[in-house]
Amino acid sequence: MAATLVASIFLQPSNILSAGDAYAADATAEIGQPFSLRVNQTAYIGSADVAVRFIDVTEDSRCPSDVVCIWEGQVSILVDLVQVSSDISIGQFTLSLGGQASAGSFGNYSIRVMDVQPYPMSTKKISPSDYVVTLVLDSSGGGQVLSHGVLVKAETSSAPVAAIISGWNVEKGKGAVVLFMQGDNGGPKRVIIRFAPSYASSCSHGPGPVKCIDGQIKLTNSNDPLMGEGGKLHLEVDTSKTRLFLAFANAEETGKEYMLNIIKLKTWLKPIAIDNNTSKISLKEGQRDGPLLVQKIYLDRVEGLNFPEYPIATDQGFPITLRIGEKASNGCTVVLTLVKIEDNTAVFSKTVDEDRPCPICWLQGALLSGSK
Repeated sequence: MAATLVASIFLQPSNILSAGDAYAADATAEIGQPFSLRVNQTAYIGSADVAVRFIDVTEDSRCPSDVVCIWEGQVSILVDLVQVSSDISIGQFTLSLGGQASAGSFGNYSIRVMDVQPYPMSTKKISPSDYVVTLVLDSSGGGQVLSHGVLVKAETSSAPVAAIISGWNVEKGKGAVVLFMQGDNGGPKRVIIRFAPSYASSCSHGPGPVKCIDGQIKLTNSNDPLMGEGGKLHLEVDTSKTRLFLAFANAEETGKEYMLNIIKLKTWLKPIAIDNNTSKISLKEGQRDGPLLVQKIYLDRVEGLNFPEYPIATDQGFPITLRIGEKASNGCTVVLTLVKIEDNTAVFSKTVDEDRPCPICWLQGALLSGSK
């Protein structure tokens, strides 16, 4: 029943070739999801049949963090791409971050660098072996937006958590986790949590963890303050696909991290269906659509102003930061979900439901009643 609850959130997964079956790689990844590599390490993206090897850092002119500069500088890296099934070289690409940022395109895909660590300091020389790059391979096929589904089951013999079943889809903003735990009286206890997932900006079990997400808890049957509504959770599948890590946190404290052994892991890609009430829109910095004004676009997030219309209409926008799968809304009838960031453009799915019952706009009600 618990597995049905989690699986019901998602579409039926399709079979995806694993890196272990097709290519000897240091990490595995999926289209649209960040992955990390050190020099001479390789990542395999099974759904694109592509292997990516990080060869070298060809330039690092970034302004050291302990120095004031008049130019921010940039960092450039060299990567080598191979089509695995045919063992044919796709080519080598120089990717840059900062200054003249650049990406590489081939077929229906593009690859870009999101982060290069460590950041320079004037007092410390960076060895080539110290560099860790974060990359992402995007699909540009027909402008199609893909959703990434995950279902994982894991267990451990360490109390208080005995087993976990979890599933999530970042682009659809849906996630759930069922924990089988030891209760306060020593008996079994089942905790069910629904959460809104987003790709995590910090991952601990890499390089290149297969899955790494944060979640905002929306609904729970737990009385534990760490698992309460409004709290956060972090889920991570390590590179070997054998271990699942789970941690909870709230505004006051961060709980211990649980490690479990994975007994089942399924992932899948499916196009996001566009119905009559949903459309795809693209916004650049300074552009607005409905309740959202985009101010800054970064590689992993969008910052802007959200203008609500319900329950109180206002011409004052409220600061908002969106990562993939997160939403901006007018408070009722219009929802914009961030589904992709590419080429300095934020791509949203926009859903409009004019038939949805909404609390009457306070300002409109005041005008109709003649009150001041």
